[in-house]
Amino acid sequence: MPDVLAKMIEDKAREVVAMEKRREEEAVREAARAQAEKAAAEERIADESRLARLRDRHDASLGTVRTMWYASRVVLVLFALLAALIGGVMFPACVEPMIGRSMMAASVFCPSVCRGCRGPGRVFTWHESGTWAEADVSVELCHNRAVDIDRLTWSDVSSREDQDLAPYRLTRWASVPVDVGLVLLVLLLAGPFVAAALRTRELERKRSAWEAEIDALERKLGLGGTRRPGDSPYR
Repeated sequence: MPDVLAKMIEDKAREVVAMEKRREEEAVREAARAQAEKAAAEERIADESRLARLRDRHDASLGTVRTMWYASRVVLVLFALLAALIGGVMFPACVEPMIGRSMMAASVFCPSVCRGCRGPGRVFTWHESGTWAEADVSVELCHNRAVDIDRLTWSDVSSREDQDLAPYRLTRWASVPVDVGLVLLVLLLAGPFVAAALRTRELERKRSAWEAEIDALERKLGLGGTRRPGDSPYR
């Protein structure tokens, strides 16, 4: 009799333990299910918000007028930087010394340097090295009646006294604002047409990407999404 009673108590205890374990497992599954539902709800809200923003962007892009000529603050700043780089650095430091002529500065400023001075002038460059310094030297001379600069070489200019050629010398800084202005003028005349074409291409690329993402979100949210890739959701 005691053995039977002990076995009954043991079975009951096992049953209670098993039931408690099932309750704990059920609570864990319920918590996981609630967490998954919460995450799914938050994800759906985020997807719906994203879909609304994409639709707004797409609608706004459809209202953008395509033009042959386009300029904005960003475009103008870019043109200014390019003009400073090309006209302020590359022309006076590389291009003009290479061709031996001023692009425009001599024609503009030489008449004010001396009586009879005129453009296009000549640019002479050479390399000097010594005990204390080593550098590239550049001298820009205006055409004039006293000195035939077309017959001069860089060695002639480097060996002659500065006082001899100083009256016909044009400071290299004079070419910088003129070259910058020249490049900027060219960019302002031609650049906006290129900017308009690039802007149109960028808008089309963004619109295609937005349409693909809108279609994917609509499929995910069960709102349609039966279009083929590349089809506009607004056609």
